[in-house]
Amino acid sequence: MNTRIAAFFDATNMLSDVTSGRFVSVYSKINNKWKAVDRFTLSEVVFSSIDQPELYAKELLKQLGNIDVIVAKSFGDLYYNEFLKNNVAVATAHNFGKGLLKKIESQYISGKKEIKVDGEFKVPANPTAVDSQGQYFLDLISLQKDYPGVTAKEVLLPFISKDRFSTLNIRASKSIPWLDTFLETKHLDSFVSKINGRYMITVTRKLCGDN
Repeated sequence: MNTRIAAFFDATNMLSDVTSGRFVSVYSKINNKWKAVDRFTLSEVVFSSIDQPELYAKELLKQLGNIDVIVAKSFGDLYYNEFLKNNVAVATAHNFGKGLLKKIESQYISGKKEIKVDGEFKVPANPTAVDSQGQYFLDLISLQKDYPGVTAKEVLLPFISKDRFSTLNIRASKSIPWLDTFLETKHLDSFVSKINGRYMITVTRKLCGDN
């Protein structure tokens, strides 16, 4: 049976992260040569569920159909788990070039589900981009469930310090006491809401005139 590999690409047709891709091409062997057999523009349903990893994976796989491996530059720490739960292998690569599909297929056939192509496989513990306007989301509850040793500080301090976002939404099981003090040093604000016992912490830039 032919291996079917789905690759994520951005608007410039370069390999992209799994949550920032705009197109997905599906490759399979025809007459023993790799060919693109399908190309999808990701649906609005998929994009609208990007802050819900389980639903995102479900809707994406529904759109793609029968897929064995998904390849992207990187996978948000929660998304790759959802693909694995759905029996889809994940592969990371910096560039999409000749020979990449052969390398992925070789490792997949050998039974690997987390595939190294041109670098060490690493699960990034970073907030995920929701759109191109600087909005990010982090499900700290799911992250700490999968990686009990990971702390909010380890994930949030490096990300916030880079100051490359406009809004960051954090889903958490409890408040983060140190966060407000740290945000003050970065001239950022936070707003907290509580829904069904869970916290949603929204970090934004201070409005003009705020102290």
